[in-house]
Parts: sequence; C-alpha cells; structure tokens
Amino acid sequence: MSNISTPSNFISLTPNATGTGTRVPFTLLSPAAPQEKKLAVLADTDFPEARWNVGGVFLYEQARTILCDFIQENFDRANFIAETHGAPPCIWTLEWFQSRPLTPPGDIAATLKKISAKPAHFVLQFDNPYISEEMLSDAIGNTLLSYAAQMPRASVSVASDRLADYIRRKFPTLSVRAGANKAIVENARGNADYYVEAAKRFSVVSLHPDDISNLELLKKLAETSSPEKFEITVNDSCLRNCPVRERHLDALAKIRQAPWNAEPLRERHQILAEAKCEDVSVQSGPGAPCAALLSREELSAIYALGFRRFRLQAETLRSEISFFWSALRWLFSAKPEHWHYFGLIASSLITKIKEPVPVLPTGLSPFVKRKYD
Repeated sequence: MSNISTPSNFISLTPNATGTGTRVPFTLLSPAAPQEKKLAVLADTDFPEARWNVGGVFLYEQARTILCDFIQENFDRANFIAETHGAPPCIWTLEWFQSRPLTPPGDIAATLKKISAKPAHFVLQFDNPYISEEMLSDAIGNTLLSYAAQMPRASVSVASDRLADYIRRKFPTLSVRAGANKAIVENARGNADYYVEAAKRFSVVSLHPDDISNLELLKKLAETSSPEKFEITVNDSCLRNCPVRERHLDALAKIRQAPWNAEPLRERHQILAEAKCEDVSVQSGPGAPCAALLSREELSAIYALGFRRFRLQAETLRSEISFFWSALRWLFSAKPEHWHYFGLIASSLITKIKEPVPVLPTGLSPFVKRKYD
C-alpha cells in the first residue's frame, strides 16, 4: 500500500456499484465537499461573461442533459449555460441526416417539463425557412407552441417571416427570434442594414454563418445596435463561405415535405458533392475547404467587441461524441495544464449515456468528416 497522500484537487474515475459486464458506468469523484465545486477551476476563463446557448434538445436529449447537469453542478458560474435549444421533428424543422421518427406527445411534454425545472431559458427552434400558409396548421408545431407558451422561460427561433407573424398572432406571450437559416435564405451576408432592421423586429438575431468572422461587420453592428441583440454560432461544421448553403436548405425542406421522394435526396447528394463537403476540415490549409468553426482567437476578437451570446449547435453534428467534443471544448478551460482532465471528463460523461454510442472507425476523421447517407 502506498503512503503517498492524494492531492486535494485529485480527480479519479471509479466504477460504481451497479456496473456490470463490459459497459461499466463511471462517476467523477472528488475528495472535496459537493457544495465547494472544486471542478469550477476547469471552467473556461477566456470568456467569463459569455452566455452559451447549447443545442441538442430532443436530438441528443440524454447527452445534452448529462452535459448541462455536469456544468451546472460542477462549474460555479451563474448563467454559464444561459439557454438551450432544439425541437422534435415536425414540418417546421429540418433534418440534416436521417429523418427522425415522430416523438410521442407524452415524451414531448415530459421533456419540456424537465427542461422547465432547470434554470436555463428554453428556445424552441423551428429552422425550416420555407413555410407555406397550409403548413401553419401543423398539429405538432402548434402543440409545441402551446407547451412553450406555458413554460416560465421560453422563446421561439424561426427562419420564416410567415411563421413569425403566425406566432405573434396566436401566441403573443412568446418572444420570437430570428434563426441563422433566415439570414441564409434572405441573403443577409455582409449586410449590416439587414441585421439592424431585423433586430427591431426580433428579440434576438442569429448571424449568417459567413458573417461570424467578419469583424468589420460585427464592429458596425456593435456601434449601431446593441451586441446583446445578436447571437453567434461558434461551431458550424459546414464549409466556410459555402456557395450552396441556400440550395442545401431548399433540398432539406423538400425532403421534409416528401421524405419518400428520392429526387430531393439525390439533389442533396449532388449539392454536397459539388461543394466538396466531404473534404471539409477543421484545419485550414492552402486551397483546402475549411469549416466555419471559430477559433479561440477569432472568438476573442468578437468578445472584445461586446458580443456575449454564443450558440453551440447540434443539428449538423452526427453523433453524441461529436456533440460532447464540440460543446465541452468551448465550456472547458483552454489551459494546457487542464487538457488531460478534458478527456477524462468527456469519456466519463459519455459512459453515462444509456444507449450504446455507435462504434466509429479509429482515427480522428469521424470528428471532422461527416458521412452523409
């Protein structure tokens, strides 16, 4: 038996009493009393006033809950995860990969009730920009709005003016936000006047993915309107300056309306092949397609301009592993001396997911290279 004492800040992984077989759930242990939140030293310190909006509601609900609960319980930061967003599949939403089965009404109500009990504000996200008058009567969408209107802290993000006007008429207590897909289909890229006008009509406006690194535009928005009105997505894994964004959204909307029709699926494959989405990489290189992910240096420059609303999306991420990696790397300390804790905590959280995580090939490509169906 070793006589070496355990450091006060030591973190160990120990299988709990219920572990059986090869899938042994692990629990983070610390000698400190729970209320002291010793793991708070591992929280990000580069952006202390950032208010993160974490996606994954309904899409990666169990993974999102595990992540958010861990942050709330261990990182002593008020409003660190200020908001969480998402929606179950309905005609007002899009699916980036396979179409998900419809969520039973009882499961929808149970999930939203659970979210209502948490301190984070809930943003119901309807990201389909192509909403016809007939689609406004969708039963699932209207049920979701009814539930959201009863929640103590909820708002709705839309990509369609028609849907926004409908919500304002039918559910006036819900604040309406403009999602990033709205900026894409309305050609808002680089247009400061567009954003200033949108900020007058919506409570929060998400920027076009290609505008998040445009410091000249961001500086103009900070000077002419309040930075509080704008939200920036930091982990968009699509191509930076993608030439087919609007066409891609159009194809996804067609798939949503007619999932049994093979033609929209074929159109999506052709669009992605044209844009060389399979070659997108996190690291930029000479002539290489680069993802629209922000670096910490880029976010630091944006943060310095006064922007505080940052979104961690989940809809374009293929698995729980990608979701954990993408979200935790922003919420976790970037100090090199803490990096080994990052992997320890991430792997511990992933093992808490009840359903097995799909087996991925070895190597890092699954984290940066998306396989379309």
